[in-house]
Amino acid sequence: MQKNNLCCRIYPVVIILVSAVISAAIFYFKNGAHQFRFLSEKGAFFDFLGISLVIAVLPVALFYYLSEKEKFENSARRLSLLGFIPALVYLVFLML
Repeated sequence: MQKNNLCCRIYPVVIILVSAVISAAIFYFKNGAHQFRFLSEKGAFFDFLGISLVIAVLPVALFYYLSEKEKFENSARRLSLLGFIPALVYLVFLML
């Protein structure tokens, strides 16, 4: 099967954007402040950027690992989304 290199370049960017949305939600609900603190405070933006990239590491790593395996090559995108589960569990914990 011929690989689509464009897919391997664009999909990690999509994962990073999804992780930025999850990270923004985490910052919104953190400490019960219900505000986007990272937009107004000086050092909080770098915290937001770091958390976004940390959230994206696991799905991106799963995507590249699974896309190399022949058995999981076709379902690598869907299975890589399972890497967001820890961040989503933490977000639900913050919301409660």
